[in-house]
Amino acid sequence: WQNDVRVQDLGLSKARLDNIYRTNIQSAYNRGRWEQYVENKANRPYLMYDAINDSRVRPSHLAMDGIIRPVGDSFWDTNYPTNGFRCRCRCISLSQSQAAQRSKNGTGLNQKITPEMKPDKGWDYNVGEDLTVGIEQAVEQRLADERIARQLKSALNDKLVKNQQIPLAQQEKFLNDYRETHGSIVDSVERDLLGIETAKKYGLTHPETVMLNAYAQSGYIDINKLHNGLETFDEKTTQALENASKILSQALSKLPNFDDTVRRSVNYSADVIAKHEIGEIMNYGGFTSATYIEEDVFHDSTRLIIKSKTSKVIETFSPHEEFEALIDKNTKFEVRGKKIIGTGYDKVTEIELWEI
Repeated sequence: WQNDVRVQDLGLSKARLDNIYRTNIQSAYNRGRWEQYVENKANRPYLMYDAINDSRVRPSHLAMDGIIRPVGDSFWDTNYPTNGFRCRCRCISLSQSQAAQRSKNGTGLNQKITPEMKPDKGWDYNVGEDLTVGIEQAVEQRLADERIARQLKSALNDKLVKNQQIPLAQQEKFLNDYRETHGSIVDSVERDLLGIETAKKYGLTHPETVMLNAYAQSGYIDINKLHNGLETFDEKTTQALENASKILSQALSKLPNFDDTVRRSVNYSADVIAKHEIGEIMNYGGFTSATYIEEDVFHDSTRLIIKSKTSKVIETFSPHEEFEALIDKNTKFEVRGKKIIGTGYDKVTEIELWEI
């Protein structure tokens, strides 16, 4: 199957092909089981949703675990598995007596349907009733996302090549522009410039070294406010921040990639967390700061576990002991997992991201 797809030159990665293949196999399995359920509903008229209760199960799928409804119930029109890419859920057919035995204390047949019970985006159909249309819609959406991601990545690479051609004289001008609007930061880092040996090792210019220092100290605040659209600056400051970002991106391009897992702690609102659905492509706009150690340095309510390809370790340029790794602006990530760890004040939402 994968060889046939490669011949069509869809431009999909091996991981994406594996994702689509496994999802289609699972959906075909659930399609066949649905036909059996319908044929045998006189003897076994009920279905029970069965989620895999491990650390990888999606909260919305886990919420449906154990609910029992008749085979022809409208609940299965939108919630019969498969309910997302790599979904491992299934249904179990039950006789009337078995359904009754599993329906005590608000469970089974007595379990109420809640807003948390929902399939992933684009999967609100019954694969048993309509396998091909639903799969085609889901795959077409993912293919569109993949094409857009490739186009954006190509555009970013073109921009990076252009940034690498910034001559030293232009870099000095950009730095002076930044100094006019953020002089206190530049003056502070130039008095005690960090990372000089690292800069020499990787051929960084003086402006590139200064901008890495400036970002790590407090320059990240306005730079990311600009790229994340959190604040509007006057024209002069906007141009200075954009030019400073170009120097910073060029500096990062010269440092070696840290191709490993990095972690970022943030305090996301419930609305922002809700946007991180499995399979969604996220672009945070600005530069992404993280730590390359496993320990949670900041202890915030949301923890991003990032499978990084292009993060850069910049701790030698920073006055803070944060073990910082930095990912260039506009890098895109795919949401691969989301779960809640702990309770009460120790509760943390952990989101797994893979750099595209």
